[in-house]
Amino acid sequence: MNSSTIDDHQMKIFDYYSSVWWNPNGPARGLYRASNFLFKYIKEVTSKHGLTKKGLLVLDAGCGGGLLAEPLVRHGYEVTGVDVNQTLLEVAQKHAQLDPLLKNLTYKLETIEDHAANNAAKYDIVVLTFVLQHIRHHEIILQNCAKLLKPGGLLFLTSAAKTYTSWFRISLLGAYCYKYVPIGSHNWYNFISARDVEEILKRSNCVVNETKGFYYSILSGNWDWYGNPDGGYYSMYATKM
Repeated sequence: MNSSTIDDHQMKIFDYYSSVWWNPNGPARGLYRASNFLFKYIKEVTSKHGLTKKGLLVLDAGCGGGLLAEPLVRHGYEVTGVDVNQTLLEVAQKHAQLDPLLKNLTYKLETIEDHAANNAAKYDIVVLTFVLQHIRHHEIILQNCAKLLKPGGLLFLTSAAKTYTSWFRISLLGAYCYKYVPIGSHNWYNFISARDVEEILKRSNCVVNETKGFYYSILSGNWDWYGNPDGGYYSMYATKM
């Protein structure tokens, strides 16, 4: 799989942790619980924008082991999950086989760039969660996600802010002290600020509707919102014009 956006070291990390991807109490429990947290947010926003019709087309870009793709299908969407990591896609496919109701779920081993070349303006919703902080050349991915959206479609994304506060909270405390993200899974040099993402999306004919930070609470073991998008993780959604 060739793409200038792929970070080979990050790929190896994901291979290593693939066997515990769906373990709610394992090394990737932060990701597992974040998927449930973000799914609720996506439901709220899509309802607000009238994107509630059954059968709407959704792309889970960088779907990993399918943590977010499955609830999106159960919500009534027709979901395509695309990823460049074959090991994680196999995890996603095997887990989906456990539920015979997940008929509207398709997984593809493919880069976002290649998928966009053949599916421009196809999707009502594109989801890009916990991907940007693990890749290089963010603009390539963001431009192609925008290309995949229909006019009026929504792009949901998350990332980690490129600040020293973010590095301290996620790469140090999150991995080594509180252990809600796997050790070595976050390279600060791949982080990107919300402001830079907004600028790229503007150039890609998208209007940013909302940006806000979120954090993992050690006390509750769950995620919650907070106002500052520069202090750690942030969420953003935008509309394709």
